Amino acid sequence: MDSFVSKIICIIVEATNNMFYSSKLLIIFWVEVDHTNTHILNRGRTMTLFYKTPYEAWFAIKTNVVHIRVFGCVAFTHIPKDVCHKFFAKSKSVSS
Repeated sequence: MDSFVSKIICIIVEATNNMFYSSKLLIIFWVEVDHTNTHILNRGRTMTLFYKTPYEAWFAIKTNVVHIRVFGCVAFTHIPKDVCHKFFAKSKSVSS
């Protein structure tokens, strides 16, 4: 179970980093970006729950996603681990 939890945490951290750096927000808003990312992940279907969303499985209510808007949509290239630090950007923008 620990490997599953660590994989989920890694997915959340990487997605939060991507959303945070693409939006160019101040560092004080990282918690809001993390909450937004977790909210989106909880509204996504998963094979583990037989293609239900975690929200559907918990509350037994069909998920409504009409309130979700584009957070940021910029292409990034990966920076290798030996070059970057844990709290620095792990990718850089490809846009000009």
